[in-house]
Amino acid sequence: MVPVVNLLLSRFFGYLSFSVWLVVFIPQLYLNMVNRSADSLSLGLLVFWTFGDLCYLIGSVCQGVLFTTLLLSVYFILLDLVTLGQYYHYNLSGTVKGAASRSALIGKPDGICPAIARETTPLLAGQPDPTITLVEVEAGGLSPLMAKPPSRNRELFRTLGTLAVLACLCMLVAMFNVGFFSLGLGRPAPNSNGGNAFLSDRHDDSHFHPFAQLCTWIAVVFYLGSRMFQIAKNYTTQTCEGLSVAMFFLCIVGNSSFAASVLVYSVEPHYIFINLPWIATGTGTILLDAIIMGQCFYYRDRAPERPSVIVGPLG
Repeated sequence: MVPVVNLLLSRFFGYLSFSVWLVVFIPQLYLNMVNRSADSLSLGLLVFWTFGDLCYLIGSVCQGVLFTTLLLSVYFILLDLVTLGQYYHYNLSGTVKGAASRSALIGKPDGICPAIARETTPLLAGQPDPTITLVEVEAGGLSPLMAKPPSRNRELFRTLGTLAVLACLCMLVAMFNVGFFSLGLGRPAPNSNGGNAFLSDRHDDSHFHPFAQLCTWIAVVFYLGSRMFQIAKNYTTQTCEGLSVAMFFLCIVGNSSFAASVLVYSVEPHYIFINLPWIATGTGTILLDAIIMGQCFYYRDRAPERPSVIVGPLG
C-alpha cells in the first residue's frame, strides 16, 4: 500500500505535468504565427519529435494505459503536425515570394539598386537633395541610421517574468486538481496498486511488455535526437531568433514533474525497472532542453549584425 503522502505528491506532480503538456506547444505556435516564419526551428527537431510521439503512443497502447493518456498522446501528435504545417507553409511561401521579388527586380530595365552603374549613368552624379535623410536599409526594412538597439536586460526580464507566470499557473492547476480529488469530489477509480487511475499512466500495470518497452526506448532516441538537431542548428546559425524559450522551459517542467510523479510513488526495483523507459523519456531531454535555453540567452546577447547599405538619392 502506497503511503498517503507519497500518493498526494505523485498526484501533484502528475497533474502538474499534465497541465504543462496541454500548453507546451502554444508559445512556439503563437510566435511562428506572429513572425510568419518558422525558420528558427530545425526540421530534424520537428520530424524526430513527431516520430517520438508516435512511438510513445504505440508503446502506451501496448502497455495498456488509460484512455485519457492515449488522448493526450494523440493531442501531441496533432500539435506536431500543426507545427510541421506552419514550418512548410511559412518556408515555402517565403521562398516563393522571395523568388518573385528577385524576378521582378531583374525584369526592370532601370533597376532600383543604386550600387549598379549603367551605361547612361553620368560620371559625376548631382549633389544629394538636402531634404533627403540617409537611412539604413536592413533585412527587416528601413530604420534610422542612429537607432538604438533594444535593451537586452529588458528582454531578459520580460522572458523570465513570462516563464514565472506560466510556472505559477501550472502549479495552481496541479494543486487545484490534487485538492479536488483528495477531498473526494472527483472520486477517480483506484487502480490495483492504489494509485490515481485518472493520470496513472505508469502506475496501473506492473507487468513487463517487451514491445511496449521497445517502442518507448525508440521514442527516447527520437526525443534526444530531436534536441541534438536543434542544438546543432543554433550553433551553426549563431542565433535563436524566433525560438520560444517558454516552450523548452515548459518541456523541462513537464518532464521533470512527470519523472517526479513516478519516483515519488515508489522506488521499488521492479517498479523502477518497469517504468525505466518512461523515466528516461522524461529525464533524458531535460539537460538538452536546458542547453537550448542557454543558447537562446547566449546568442541573444551575441546576435550578429545584419548587413546594411547606406542609401542616398538616386539622382
